Amino acid sequence: MFRLITISIFLMSFPASAYTWLQYGEELECPDALEFNGDNYIIYNDCYGFDPREPIIESGHIETDNDYVYFLNRKVKQQSFLQGHTKSQKLKILLRNEHELNLQRGSRIFMFKRIKWTNSTTHKLLKRTQNAWLALLRCYV
Repeated sequence: MFRLITISIFLMSFPASAYTWLQYGEELECPDALEFNGDNYIIYNDCYGFDPREPIIESGHIETDNDYVYFLNRKVKQQSFLQGHTKSQKLKILLRNEHELNLQRGSRIFMFKRIKWTNSTTHKLLKRTQNAWLALLRCYV
């Protein structure tokens, strides 16, 4: 019984080390989702990805300090909020807390809300459908 409960809890939990942030703003018709997992990041977008079943448009390594986020060794498949194909980007952290992340590059500000997944199955399904992203955006903004 204990083993069954342990396995059920594991299956219903998204890894604590992974954080997913959904971009929001008035001009966005198709927001990017930014996932941090340790020192790696992935940017998803179902609207602009080449393959809607695999919506990863960018990935790489990430480093942070108190003032900046560094996107390093970028593997760009298609444009994201970061723009350009340079190997690294440096964005200023304007706001960082449990629920919001605001980053700035030049005069552009990128705002994100943290998504809290209920289980890993939902996590996989929601990444693959734009309608689900938009529904989540309405819930968290």
